[in-house]
Amino acid sequence: MWDGVYRVISRTTQRKEDIPLVRDGKTLGNTESARALAETFYPDDNTQDDDAEHRLKRKIAEVVNEGSLDDSSDPPFTIEELMWAASSFNPKKAPGNDGLTADICMAAITLDPPLFLALANKCLHLSYFPSKWKEAAVVVLRKSEKEDYTHPKSYRPIGLLPVLGKVVEKMMVRRIKWHIVPKISKSQYGFMPQRSTEDSLYDMIQYIKARTNDKKLVLLVSLDIEGAFDNAWWPAIRCSLAEIGCPKNIRRLTDNYFEDRSVCIKYLGTEWVKKTTKGCVQGSIGGPIFWNLLLNPLLQELNNGGDRCHAFADDVVLIFSGDNALEVQEQANAALERVRKWGVKNKLKFAPHKTKAMIITNKI
Repeated sequence: MWDGVYRVISRTTQRKEDIPLVRDGKTLGNTESARALAETFYPDDNTQDDDAEHRLKRKIAEVVNEGSLDDSSDPPFTIEELMWAASSFNPKKAPGNDGLTADICMAAITLDPPLFLALANKCLHLSYFPSKWKEAAVVVLRKSEKEDYTHPKSYRPIGLLPVLGKVVEKMMVRRIKWHIVPKISKSQYGFMPQRSTEDSLYDMIQYIKARTNDKKLVLLVSLDIEGAFDNAWWPAIRCSLAEIGCPKNIRRLTDNYFEDRSVCIKYLGTEWVKKTTKGCVQGSIGGPIFWNLLLNPLLQELNNGGDRCHAFADDVVLIFSGDNALEVQEQANAALERVRKWGVKNKLKFAPHKTKAMIITNKI
């Protein structure tokens, strides 16, 4: 139903024309504007910023999937998986650079399913994800209610990837989910089966009510991770896949999936192509589960420390309760220090101006 509603709204909304961006008081040209957007949305993984722990993590990520495959490897993809993945895409959605829409791809796959299944299984066997499937055409959309649209942060990038690549990616991600979803913290409500924002809000409210009924002082702290999906650190994801027990052949295919990726920003009638070295393109199939995998150690650490937390993808809320302000303050400071260390470890930053705190109490 909602797809139809959104389609009607989109048809009644006129798309605004692109305008040149401004940097340091200087108006940029068309190509410079496209480049500024690419550099803002897809920052490079700078090895110069690495500390000793980062360097060690990179080394582990490079060797963690080496060696021969064993009996724990996943079996080849099946016809049922192929047809499920191919039929799951909306034909009305925009295609990637190849121009092949979902209905065209579905028709081609239906003509000879064994051929496309053999292609997908060859990718799994060789641990190879074709480079053409890693090229994302990025459409830049305006964020609503922004006063200034001459700054890159006023826009949201949507990556359009080839549908055939997304079919194989969807089968790969489904296998990853099979192995890791049961091990993801219950505090994560985003992109998880049978869990939603309503579940998160309900559980949160019930917990707060129980604390306030016990005459506890409750503190909520909401965290905002700067460009979470755009800055997801690949070495940490690769190591986490191994630590959580994902089969080696799936991990090897994921390794190649991350290599040699590129984006093509289309803005003001020009294009700017850039290689990506970290992050998950918004619009990719794997982005959500890879992010949940990256955030999972933090959620588990907070839970093990006795802290209450709720996450929906990259939005995290911490809840603290106690008999007095000093007790709550000590809890919050200790938890926030764990959060800060996790951010440094995974090369992620928090936006202080978007971090909010709220006190809830029945006391006068």
